[in-house]
Amino acid sequence: MSESLRRLALVPEPYPGESLLSWVDALARLNRISRLHALRFSAFARPGGSTYRPSVRFGTHLPTGTMARVGVTTGLSAGELRRITLMHYADGVLAGAPSSVNHRTIAMWLHRQRLAQPLRSRACPACLVENGNGGCCDGV
Repeated sequence: MSESLRRLALVPEPYPGESLLSWVDALARLNRISRLHALRFSAFARPGGSTYRPSVRFGTHLPTGTMARVGVTTGLSAGELRRITLMHYADGVLAGAPSSVNHRTIAMWLHRQRLAQPLRSRACPACLVENGNGGCCDGV
């Protein structure tokens, strides 16, 4: 792992069923920084990158390299990180996961779910069951 990655001092525990984006927002609030800074400081972006904007697929699945970096900076395990992604709900609340996980198959899987996942979405399992559109209540 890169020497430039350091463990953040203030990292919230994810709530059961909390979405990745909701957790990033909690990290930002706790540290009094913007969402973009929270994404950068927690290493969702590769170190040394000058710009980072999360994709529409952000929150659906985290690649292994991203999980390793975020694990170093936050102390969250790969399992904890997987549980706050939408892919965790495949074969349960959501339809089955794609057999291979890459940008294209994830995009197709999201499209099949008919979920609107804009960057401002804060999807949680209860809301997905209730309305199926990726919007969320204020309880997460």
